[in-house]
Amino acid sequence: MDWTIRPLWIGTLHRKRSSFLYAGGSPEALDVPVTAFLLEKGDTRVLVDTGCDDPLTAHDDHHPFERPPEQHLLTRLDALGVDPKSIGLVILSHLHWDHCYGLDLLPEARFVVQGRELRYAAAPLPWHARSYDSFVVGRTPPWARTAWDVIDGDRELMPGLGVMLSPGHTPGMQTVTVQAATGLYVLPSDNVPLYENWEGKPPAWPHIPDTHHYSLADYYETFLQLERLGGRLLPPHDFRIFDREVYR
Repeated sequence: MDWTIRPLWIGTLHRKRSSFLYAGGSPEALDVPVTAFLLEKGDTRVLVDTGCDDPLTAHDDHHPFERPPEQHLLTRLDALGVDPKSIGLVILSHLHWDHCYGLDLLPEARFVVQGRELRYAAAPLPWHARSYDSFVVGRTPPWARTAWDVIDGDRELMPGLGVMLSPGHTPGMQTVTVQAATGLYVLPSDNVPLYENWEGKPPAWPHIPDTHHYSLADYYETFLQLERLGGRLLPPHDFRIFDREVYR
């Protein structure tokens, strides 16, 4: 039996195209989805990322974004008949605020993160502190009270489901690989937030990094890693991934 992948639209960020395309994006307004991915294989359920905090109580620098009630993670799961207690594993691609709120909503899950990401999130460079809702700017990040299953490097978590350390956007970003019946799917998170990042501007720019990144050198190696891996990429901030309800 193979995995299925269901993208869940759990909010909308109102940004500019230049926010996602390093040294090449225009200043035009761009709305992008906040996405969690529900992976299922038989009775096994896995969630990749958990989305934003409540817009009504969010920090000012999180805005502008919105999440109407019907896009709350629990509401989206309920509409699919999924009990949050049935989710046994949550994979965090990284610990930026728009990917890791709501961990307390999944009481039976174990939470997987890269050790390098957790260490950096606890003491980031000043330019990145607000992205992590870090202690260093007087905040309590949503991941601070979570019991983590910390891993270092690449790992097969279950048959057909793995993670790869893929630094670039953050130092401890991890890519999720999922084997479906029709082939390999790759969840690159914010290393490839839009299809446009992957399509690039050949030949000089085969791919385009996200504007917000930790290391361009690491980012370049991660792009090479993704090229070698192959498979179909599902960028989390691109509405086109919702052209299909389920990837099989």
